[in-house]
Amino acid sequence: MRFVPPIVPASIRALLAVLAVSRAAVAQPASAREPLASLRLGPPTLTVADPFSEVVAVAEFPDGRFLVADRRDLSYYLVERSGSEMTVLGRNGSGPNEYVNAFGIVRLPGDTLALFGGNQRYLRVTPTAQFADALPIPVSILRGGGIAPAVGVDARGGYYWSGDAVGANASGFKRNQRQNIRRWPPPSERLDTVASIVDHAEMMHEKSFHPYAERDAWVVAPDGRIGVLSARDYRLRWYQAGKVIAEGPAINFVPIPITAADRDAFRAERMRQPASGMRSTAPSAKAEPSPAMRKRIEEAFADEVFPSHKPPFIENGLLRAQNGELWVQRSAAFGQRVTRIDVLRPSGARKATLDLPPGRRLVAVDRLGVYLVRVDDEGLEWLERYDWPLAAP
Repeated sequence: MRFVPPIVPASIRALLAVLAVSRAAVAQPASAREPLASLRLGPPTLTVADPFSEVVAVAEFPDGRFLVADRRDLSYYLVERSGSEMTVLGRNGSGPNEYVNAFGIVRLPGDTLALFGGNQRYLRVTPTAQFADALPIPVSILRGGGIAPAVGVDARGGYYWSGDAVGANASGFKRNQRQNIRRWPPPSERLDTVASIVDHAEMMHEKSFHPYAERDAWVVAPDGRIGVLSARDYRLRWYQAGKVIAEGPAINFVPIPITAADRDAFRAERMRQPASGMRSTAPSAKAEPSPAMRKRIEEAFADEVFPSHKPPFIENGLLRAQNGELWVQRSAAFGQRVTRIDVLRPSGARKATLDLPPGRRLVAVDRLGVYLVRVDDEGLEWLERYDWPLAAP
């Protein structure tokens, strides 16, 4: 016997709709009901004269110079205020002031920077762009939870990174669905677990790795709170001592389907071979993948490995500005050259949107402005700085 829903008179349906809207308006935070601002960037105020290979981090010094981490060139570059000159800071190796890669940069209290370049240590750089010392990672920490590039440092000097990224099963290595966020307060040998992030696509974890992972992003506040942005419901939650202490509103988004063009572009990017060493004046040439590599990538990332839709933001697409606002780089449809940024208040409510100039991606927000990268037809990356955005007319 088929169930037939009762017929509700139109007048009652209208009344119920009004009540539902009223309840939603009452439950909605005041900040979420404010008009959403639309921001715009002016022309770039600085373009670095020489290109890079893969910019992963930028951090300013008080005198206007800034440091750039180029992961593909395995190098940290010191760029002058005008952007017309740059030099390599340190060199590759395992000795004093040396590193084996350029994984990232974090700011310590007092405008000192910490570089993670491998060698089981952080290299600290003074506000005058001079190496200060090396901070070795205790052996007990390396054994107890491992080391990774720090996402942030709190006001007390505690380093935060996510661990347990890779696990193992009967068929080999795989990316773990849950990763713990760890805090190391040097010089102690203690490693605390303070929160966790999740890859929400449970059904994909039968594979070792999968692209477009629905993985949470996170930031560290100066007081040690952890802000986790959920890739499932696009909502910010703040953690302290392992517990949720504040939760922002869910932000509406329309999932973007993954197309055949997306899958082909992902495979092509995976086939790009990184440089084997540091460059001197020109970026490393883009090498063509070997037939063996092409076959290996195509087999590893067959169509069924890809999910059906992209998450609301790109992986590691969350940055915290020094004023406490959070900048989120949204996922985009294939071929869409304009990337949208959501600017969130510290509460997690969306404050504004910003469309980047065509063909740019966001790499840093610092005191002097917004740092974007443009990739040319040869795959070289050009770093630009823009003044802080203004409200669109």
